[in-house]
Amino acid sequence: MVKGNAFLNKLLRARDNKELKFIRGSKLSGKTTMLKMLEKELADDPLERKTVFINPESFKAFRDAVLSDEGYISNGAFLLIDDFDCSTIDRSFIFSIILKNNRISAYAAVKSMDWMVASKENGIPKYTVYPLYPLPFSEYKQMTAPQSTGMKNIFLRYAGSIPSYRYLFAGNSRAIGFSYFVDSIQAFCNAALKHYGTSHPDSESLFSFIAKNTGRILSCKDIAYMTKISPEEVRKLIFLLEDMNILASLKGYDEKNDDLLKEGKKYYIADNCIYSHYNRKSNPDMIVENLVAIELIRNYDYIYYGLDVDFVTFSEGQKFIFILNPDKEELQERIDDIRSADGKKIIIADKADSFKYKDIECIKTMRFFAGKYNKETG
Repeated sequence: MVKGNAFLNKLLRARDNKELKFIRGSKLSGKTTMLKMLEKELADDPLERKTVFINPESFKAFRDAVLSDEGYISNGAFLLIDDFDCSTIDRSFIFSIILKNNRISAYAAVKSMDWMVASKENGIPKYTVYPLYPLPFSEYKQMTAPQSTGMKNIFLRYAGSIPSYRYLFAGNSRAIGFSYFVDSIQAFCNAALKHYGTSHPDSESLFSFIAKNTGRILSCKDIAYMTKISPEEVRKLIFLLEDMNILASLKGYDEKNDDLLKEGKKYYIADNCIYSHYNRKSNPDMIVENLVAIELIRNYDYIYYGLDVDFVTFSEGQKFIFILNPDKEELQERIDDIRSADGKKIIIADKADSFKYKDIECIKTMRFFAGKYNKETG
């Protein structure tokens, strides 16, 4: 396992899972980088399975090697396939060798699962999708920033290169990252029109409504009623938004009774510049909640919104409870209920030093985003 890189460790834990593992992320979200990291970590496989990195340029050579040498991957292999949704990669060929050899473990990077709807390909093996949202501060620092770089410079460099966090640190300079926003919305509307026959106005009005109601508990019926779009179309469009890595949804969790809630989801926007465009007078706490939600989704195996807390997460059999920027007096009133719930409790706050609890860890918001918090063990 790699210290400080929870998403990579999530992928490594699935190394012996025979399902095809899709790493799904938007352009420049770090899919190729994650495959390269996997390649390095999988090189020391105890079973001595070979690791093969495949992209559109090298696919033909890989196929020729498999067809000409029966023993090329017969003893097992890790296949790391970049740009899997590119037309020059014969996906049917990849599917066939995965299905024939149960010693093959495959990871494939895709921008979305849209190609599966369009191509209607047969013989697709069982698969799991791992959404990859833009890199958090911890991995950005690990890959590009010198050890001597201060936290402030990391923030500035990160905010200037990755769209997702630009508005958090760019003040009112909303022009930054606007082209990314336009591309995302246009791609969403075009894909909705192509695959679901949904008109452009419906697509945009739905997206606008969800963006303006980020972090609120909503059902498909609520959204349909408020936007005047049929519930069936709402479900289709939400599925498409999540598939294109624009939207993330969370189910609810009753932390007192350790039970999932049956109705209502909370929605978060994967790119913060899109959220900021629709919420020009948004509460700073809501911006932080949106960013924390995406960071947790990216790094934990399971994440839910809580009833009396903000988020409940699970990873490797451990349970974590997160409370964001709580009001000190209100927190004191419900502290006994929070303590009674199972799991490790963590407060993320701008003024974390003002919370003094022996049994609850307190982390400053900036330290959390900078990767100063061990996401794997708490």
